[in-house]
Amino acid sequence: MVYYYKKKIPAIDDIVIAIVDKISEYGIEVTLSEYNGIKGFINCSEVSRKKRVNLNKLLTVGKDVLLHVIQIDEEKKHIDLSKRTIGEEDIKIFGIKHKLHIQLYNIFKQFYMKITNITNLEKINEDNLYEFMCGTLFQIQNEFENEYIMEKILNKETNNEILDVIDFDRLIELFDDEGLVIDLEKFKLIVNEYIDTKINRVKPQSNETIKLMTYSSTGLEDLKYSLNYKSFSFYNDILADFDIKINYISGSIYLLIVEQKDFELKGTLGIDDVLTLVKTEIKNRATEKQIQNQIII
Repeated sequence: MVYYYKKKIPAIDDIVIAIVDKISEYGIEVTLSEYNGIKGFINCSEVSRKKRVNLNKLLTVGKDVLLHVIQIDEEKKHIDLSKRTIGEEDIKIFGIKHKLHIQLYNIFKQFYMKITNITNLEKINEDNLYEFMCGTLFQIQNEFENEYIMEKILNKETNNEILDVIDFDRLIELFDDEGLVIDLEKFKLIVNEYIDTKINRVKPQSNETIKLMTYSSTGLEDLKYSLNYKSFSFYNDILADFDIKINYISGSIYLLIVEQKDFELKGTLGIDDVLTLVKTEIKNRATEKQIQNQIII
């Protein structure tokens, strides 16, 4: 059971995302992936405003399509849909709203995984996740618009207003069998930890100022040789984890910058190790070319 919304069946006039399953002379069969795989149908007359169309040119099996809900049989859980009635402005507005909702859904999914100590998405109990969303995100959405929720939830100074709406009685009941106690303070700690690790997290960066001076006739070439980090023997070994920049400042002064590309390293060297390697290589090359060299710490 996978539901991205509190409603298990969309309402008439809703716009939904569906996957095209089958195209025939009678119409198009689709699956509503965000409503636990409910089946839907598009009558041929609801595909386009044009009278004569090639369905296979407008729709492709296996591809997503935005559709307008025009009729619902709740008992049979069958949805009649239309592509004809969706305009460009509808698609634009839906895209903005849908993206924001999915962002919030995934954030609260991270909270659920943290509470339940789940690290693998495949281990998630979808029924429990839905109940969790009903007590948290879906409950909050009854009170506030998504734009406001996103603005407040990811700010430590303002997220109390959002968290106060959560139905903690429902969460206590949900996690009781697992021996987990969830209250406002514990939930706030989880949210603020997420902010620190996901939102305010900054990738490591180190820099040093380098002074290189020469008066020889080959001075410019000597400088280029000393600072050509791409030709350093270890450069290819660190390329997956780090970016190196050497910027000219003024006179004989250069700024060496080492930036870590991602939070998790693929290799064994840390950023300080790389900075040391680069400085050592520059020093050695400067000595080789008899360039007056000084690393200013």
